[in-house]
Amino acid sequence: MQMRQVGRPVSTYYADLRAIWQELDYRKPITLAQPDVKQAHQKEIDEECVYIFLAGLDHLYDHVRKPFLNPENAFAVVRSEEQRRNTMLHSQVTPRVAMATKTALTQNRSFPSKNQGGSESGCSHCGNPKHTIDNCFKLHRYPDWWDNLNE
Repeated sequence: MQMRQVGRPVSTYYADLRAIWQELDYRKPITLAQPDVKQAHQKEIDEECVYIFLAGLDHLYDHVRKPFLNPENAFAVVRSEEQRRNTMLHSQVTPRVAMATKTALTQNRSFPSKNQGGSESGCSHCGNPKHTIDNCFKLHRYPDWWDNLNE
């Protein structure tokens, strides 16, 4: 299993990530007794999963960046974008229409992020375009599992 899309369909990449996340849930279940604390911890885990999913996408999905509530929501939006792209690529288009589409896509590559203090195209702290300052590991601490994923 890979932590990056690397040209694979979004659904295959997401399924691989889900398998890893499920294995982590199995090996390290949330054992907090208070429901509100447990729910807050699960929300943090979901945010990290969304970050990992978006960070591993191929660059052609760089413009699909916005705050997502959970990994399933992020997957649905990116999967929809993949289907739209596939439909556009497989339909017959005249060169003039194709050029207009390409120009429109390259001129509108990024959408506003939830980053309130800096650039709309990524992290204002470290400059990485794949996340916002809200999710910057360099600023907010790398998670415990980070070193294991990069081995």
